[in-house]
Amino acid sequence: MKIDILMATYNGEKFLREQIDSILEQSFSDFRLLISDDMSKDSTREILNEYVKKDSRVVVFLQNKNLGTVQNFEFLMQKVESEYFMFSDQDDIWQKDKIKKSLAKMEETECDLVYTNLQVVDQQLNLVNASYWKLKGFEKKVKKHNNFASLYLNNYITRKYHASQIQMVR
Repeated sequence: MKIDILMATYNGEKFLREQIDSILEQSFSDFRLLISDDMSKDSTREILNEYVKKDSRVVVFLQNKNLGTVQNFEFLMQKVESEYFMFSDQDDIWQKDKIKKSLAKMEETECDLVYTNLQVVDQQLNLVNASYWKLKGFEKKVKKHNNFASLYLNNYITRKYHASQIQMVR
């Protein structure tokens, strides 16, 4: 099974290498990392070119006009060829088994979407909170409604932090 990982970048030079490295070092390795740069003005494009040369799984698209975050991710979604895909922010760090565990959960439950918890860290990777779900009270809300429907209906998916049980976000 192959998976596509979608990353939209814009002026991400500060943390980009760490995130790309964390993806390329995954225990599950049958993926393509599709990156679309939205006309960065810093060294993001140079960094991306380095990774294209280093690893054939990295595919980069350089936009010639600024699309904005949503349209940049929509562009990437049009490039998906695999059965499954995952979103990645440019400033996250994925723990080594993120893809493997996410795919295993999808196969185990035969679901179409995996949304899980995350750890919140600061810019020096010091743990700020071990559970975004607990921080935001998601567990109480799920128990109150006795199901996960409230997560879908109330849009608890993070905006500032993208979710993953095994991911650290700055």
